[in-house]
Amino acid sequence: MVTIIGNGMGDYDFSNISLDLTGFDTIVCDKNFKEETSNILKFSYKEAKEYLLENCKKQNILYVVTGSPLFYSAATLLAKQLPQNEVKLIDNTSSKSYLLSSLMISETEVSVISIHGKNKIDLTFYRAINLIK
Repeated sequence: MVTIIGNGMGDYDFSNISLDLTGFDTIVCDKNFKEETSNILKFSYKEAKEYLLENCKKQNILYVVTGSPLFYSAATLLAKQLPQNEVKLIDNTSSKSYLLSSLMISETEVSVISIHGKNKIDLTFYRAINLIK
């Protein structure tokens, strides 16, 4: 079983996770996380993906991602590759949610795009939407 959870807003640590971490055989996270115990494996995304796909039926694994696994995270792509009965997603505060809460702005008042990993940005679609408004 794989449980995927975001660490929420803040540092690269588990302080915003409200799960009992002792119930997991292995905790997989990014190499930047500060925690150090014998059952924590720090991987790149590619290494984490390989490990989770190989061990999802053998171990109870917690996969900690930064922020929210639902906000521009590869966690949802990975979750779709795991057997549906072997994966559980738990949300946490994303940078977007944190900012909107802090500034008291409604979700309906914002649009979000990601330029992560893009080498050419085409804003034609988004300019068209703004003209309609």
